[in-house]
Amino acid sequence: MENRILTGEGIEIGGNGCIHGDLLVEGWLDTRNIRGFLRGLYPTVESLMKSCPQPLAGWAALVGKSLPAEVYVSADGRWEST
Repeated sequence: MENRILTGEGIEIGGNGCIHGDLLVEGWLDTRNIRGFLRGLYPTVESLMKSCPQPLAGWAALVGKSLPAEVYVSADGRWEST
């Protein structure tokens, strides 16, 4: 049997949670923080390393003052230029 929560009004949930499976949002996702693989655009390699000194596997970042920029990826816990 499928577990469902139905509401016609706004809901607010506090605390931590975990979703096992897919999440479908039918509408706009308005969020203050979101984690993703792309860490952002940094003006220098030093600023990237200061902001994210221990990158997780799969992370990527752009280094440069504008686009196009050099792409850095995480490899064994450190940043490497592609």
